[in-house]
Order: sequence, then C-alpha cells, then structure tokens
Amino acid sequence: MTIEIATDRKASVIGSAWMIAAMAIFAIEDAFVKAVSEALPVGQILIIFGLGNL
Repeated sequence: MTIEIATDRKASVIGSAWMIAAMAIFAIEDAFVKAVSEALPVGQILIIFGLGNL
C-alpha cells in the first residue's frame, strides 16, 4: 500500500510539472501572436502558427 501511494504522488508531481510547462509555452506563444499581430493579418498568423505546430 505504501508503494502505491508513493507512485501516485510521483505521478502527480510529474503531471503537475507537465502542466506548468504547457502553460508556460502557451504564454510564450500568446506573446508571439500579440507581437506579430501588429504587422500581419489574422489569416497569415493562423497559417504560420498552424504550420509551426505540425
């Protein structure tokens, strides 16, 4: 039973770390979109970032 609790705790910590990383990457991408939106039309922004996520 102690092993299961330790494994669940480790999985929770790893899951939390992935979530923090994903949110940080989203914030950086959002900053790029806002910076680029001053110079490019919306369609081009969607195509550029859409192709970048392939």
